[in-house]
Amino acid sequence: MLDASIAEAADPSNTAPALAAAARAVYWQPANRDAQLRYATLLLSKYDQEEESDNPQASSTLATALEAYARAVQLAPGSPNAWLQMARLYRAAEDSDRTVAALRASYLTGPREGWLSSDRTPLALALWAELDPESRAMVQRELRFQTPRMLASLYLTAPEGSKEAVVSEAETRPDNEQEIFLRTMERLVPAD
Repeated sequence: MLDASIAEAADPSNTAPALAAAARAVYWQPANRDAQLRYATLLLSKYDQEEESDNPQASSTLATALEAYARAVQLAPGSPNAWLQMARLYRAAEDSDRTVAALRASYLTGPREGWLSSDRTPLALALWAELDPESRAMVQRELRFQTPRMLASLYLTAPEGSKEAVVSEAETRPDNEQEIFLRTMERLVPAD
């Protein structure tokens, strides 16, 4: 059910009906965590669409999505994805302290959630300078589970201050994985 609602929301023409249905579900079942997560996810999708198209309503949708995710984590505090999406939204709202706190909560509630790492690790590396040592250690643990190719991709997109974390992880790998890392870097770096 959740996957179908998200797929419908990906089509801009279906966002309004899907959101209306999710809002009704939340209204009738305010303590239903799945309904609240679905509603928050659809609001996030709407915000992404509005932000991409420079819609002036994006800031209003951002505030509504943050409220929905706040309710969602009250109902499902163990959802690392809900915390991660809150971190994304707080970053969009330029609330650094809450961004870091929500990212940390995502790591604490789901330290080894590989399906989140493609979104969570780049965000964590972007916030590297703001992370405390314990949070940095959580990010470094997540880096251990990345493939050499993913490490190369992360290195290229990471801010200068966090590149060393990626390199230090790549250096701990066996020789063949280090070679894959270096070859991938060569392929991904544009030629001058």
